Amino acid sequence: MKIYLNNMVFYGFHGIYPEERKLGQKFHVNLVIYTDDKFDPQIKNLKDTVDYTEVFYQIKQIMEVQQFQLLEDCANSIITSILKGFKVVIGLKVIIEKPGVPMNASLSSVAIEMERFRRRKKYYLGLGTNIGDLEQNLRTAIDMIGRNNNCEIKQISSFHSTKPWGYIDQDSFLNAVLEVFSEEEPEDFLLTLQAIEIEMGKIKLFENGPRIIDVDILFCEDQVIDSDSLKIPHPRIAVRDFVLMPLLEIAPDFIHPKLNLTISAIYDKFWKEN
Repeated sequence: MKIYLNNMVFYGFHGIYPEERKLGQKFHVNLVIYTDDKFDPQIKNLKDTVDYTEVFYQIKQIMEVQQFQLLEDCANSIITSILKGFKVVIGLKVIIEKPGVPMNASLSSVAIEMERFRRRKKYYLGLGTNIGDLEQNLRTAIDMIGRNNNCEIKQISSFHSTKPWGYIDQDSFLNAVLEVFSEEEPEDFLLTLQAIEIEMGKIKLFENGPRIIDVDILFCEDQVIDSDSLKIPHPRIAVRDFVLMPLLEIAPDFIHPKLNLTISAIYDKFWKEN
């Protein structure tokens, strides 16, 4: 979907020459905002979409308060500001026209056009908890992930109560899977998620033991990573029902990059037949 803000006029003090920055002049700005093609009719809050009034005033602040020698720097500042302020925006095109040209020539105006899209990766995250208020723990973790500036949550599975895996002498878990988009690379995103775990009070007593929250990267698109600190896809997804069932709910057609099977096919092969 595209949102157009056309022919916005601002009085700014931009240019190479001192008199341009002293006297100022009018600038015309046109903006194209790219968002997801999927429009959610349930959206009722402006914070979940693009408030074009807020976009206008962000541009006004940049054009009329700040000063730039180059229109390219001005356009870059507009794009950076809007991408930072609106998670649902996936790309922008900005055109800045300068009608008054300090040249003795038959030239009515000059303009620059700049376009940029987020470099976002799709992740699937597995969440689990078995200490305290389990539902609240998951909701807190989801909220903290969603408030990260570099992360947008697209889908949340229902919560699944599952028996413990590995070490069985402990309480049952509550699990969920998220589909998220992040601009961070997997190694950096892992650190972001680990910081959330620590902030929520996670203490790892022993392998597969009780924990207030666990946030694992299950997949990052079709990437395969095998390092000491990070393994993607997450090992043993096929034999862990507490991961597979929520995944089946929100991403049945996603292809496991190592098994080369969809999530639905993995379920049929490893669980349905048994």
